[in-house]
Formats: sequence, structure tokens, C-alpha cells
Amino acid sequence: MRAVLVVVCLLLSAATASAEMTVKDFLARFDRANASDKEFLQTMLGQVDIGLGWANSRLGFLKRPKLYCEAGNVALTDAQVLAVLRRQSERKPIILQAPYGLGLLMAFEEEFRCP
Repeated sequence: MRAVLVVVCLLLSAATASAEMTVKDFLARFDRANASDKEFLQTMLGQVDIGLGWANSRLGFLKRPKLYCEAGNVALTDAQVLAVLRRQSERKPIILQAPYGLGLLMAFEEEFRCP
């Protein structure tokens, strides 16, 4: 029974992940979007940034290794978050294939390496 539950959970999580836009699709959509849609997409990415920041804060509070290490208390604008994603996906093309939320984490791990 437990094995069946694990398989069902894996299948559900795979379906959710495959429904999320890849970084490549996200950037392509952004590049052809009008001003209003660009603002919406940047805000979407900014919300992922906030979630990753909370996760990182929690890890720090628990004295666990952080996911990435931004210098000081820097708060990136949504445009800066997009620039990091674009820059790192150009440097590491594998990021382009990831769902955009995971891709942003991968980009932050590269951009803000921990010592």
C-alpha cells in the first residue's frame, strides 16, 4: 500500500512539474509579450524570488546550508531577477530546460554561490 502511495505521489508531482513553463518558454514568452504582459511575467518571477528568499531565510534560521548566498540584505527588483535568470541560462543552457521556478533557483545558485 505504501509503495502505491509513493508512486501516485511521484506521478502527481511529475504532472505538476511538466505543467510549469520551462525557462526557455518563459523567456520566449517574455520577449514577444506586450508591456502589460511583460510586467505580469516579471511579477510572476518576482513572486518565485520571494518564495526562494523565504526558504533561504528559514534554512539560515535552522542553521542549515542556504540554497544561495546573496551579498548582504540585497533586494532584487523583478527586472534584476529576470536579468539573473537570462544571464545564467546563457552561461548554463541546461537551465533553459528546467521549469522556470527551478530554473530561477539554479540561476541563483550560480549567481550567488555560497562560500
